[in-house]
Amino acid sequence: MFKGPHRIQCEWDWSALGSVSPLGRPDVGATRRVAPTARAGITASMALRLAAWLGTSPELWLGMQTQFDLWQAGQQPTPAIRPLECRAA
Repeated sequence: MFKGPHRIQCEWDWSALGSVSPLGRPDVGATRRVAPTARAGITASMALRLAAWLGTSPELWLGMQTQFDLWQAGQQPTPAIRPLECRAA
């Protein structure tokens, strides 16, 4: 199964930083309420924090979250939708 961006950070080796996860660290400024979990995705606020802390861009984190959300939505059955017909004026 595809993993969301919050899963990727958990696979990094955080042991050198003295923490299992960066999300509870005071220098990241994240609490359990704002930290992404298996049920909650990366928010814009968390993307900014991760980007500042890891030296990446917030767009990287939001892009991964968007890709994951689209993938999950694509796994669900969708109703038959007829395309909108454009008529000349």
